[in-house]
Amino acid sequence: RRRKNQPANNGQVMLFDLDSDLGEKTNLADKHPEIVAKLGSRMKELDAEITKNQRQPWLKK
Repeated sequence: RRRKNQPANNGQVMLFDLDSDLGEKTNLADKHPEIVAKLGSRMKELDAEITKNQRQPWLKK
């Protein structure tokens, strides 16, 4: 059994319907590429925002 902080997918895109598949057994990424693309785009936006607003640990405001 893997630990929570260890990657399980080796970089594979994974998408699950947690309402019907709480155990995350069925990867739906191939069946819903539009959702995968939308989520991927949003992740890139959030990463850019976080990076832009990142403060150096030794600087205080």
